[in-house]
Amino acid sequence: MLGPFCAQSAIETASTGTNIGSVAGKLWQDSSGAASSTAVSGTYTITNPTWGRVTFSGSGLNNAPVAYVLGGGGYPSPQRGVTIGTDSDAASGVIWYQSITAPNYQTSNFKFPAGYSDFQHTSSGITTKVGVITLDGNGGYSGTADVSGPSGLSTNQSITGTYSINPDGSGNLGPNEPLVSFFIPPSLGLIFYIDESPGVIHPSVSTIHSQ
Repeated sequence: MLGPFCAQSAIETASTGTNIGSVAGKLWQDSSGAASSTAVSGTYTITNPTWGRVTFSGSGLNNAPVAYVLGGGGYPSPQRGVTIGTDSDAASGVIWYQSITAPNYQTSNFKFPAGYSDFQHTSSGITTKVGVITLDGNGGYSGTADVSGPSGLSTNQSITGTYSINPDGSGNLGPNEPLVSFFIPPSLGLIFYIDESPGVIHPSVSTIHSQ
């Protein structure tokens, strides 16, 4: 996530030296209750190796967003970082580094049990959901969740829905929620999705983690 109102980005990196390299990919963001994607390209610079601070510049990378890199093995390393925007309405988020080889995801790749979490801020209050679901590899999922909201806690509530995946890892979860997916070695399934359900005042980024 880079800059204000950001949700999740798929970034490809190619190092050209110890402290600088190129970056290209897709930035998903929500602004005023609608999700969209922006192509990004440019450079990154390691401005403080001690603290893992990295700055970005280029097309689609406005207001010089800054990432604080978290360690990790594999290629490219490190694998992820926490970003913050630098303008007057900045947001924070997560950036995941992938191989410079273009992905080629299919719906059948997403067949696993998963931990599910969701957070909604509506006119009636805040609602949270935590549960388990199974993605069937054919574009459907089902499971149960505990739901805590303005009316109290409800347990073991049924969850069902559909999902679709594009080759680049973007897609949709149900009819309203854009989804961006990542497989980080060793075969960790991870889905970030922007909640755009009716009645949600502040769309938030929720997650599904393979188990």
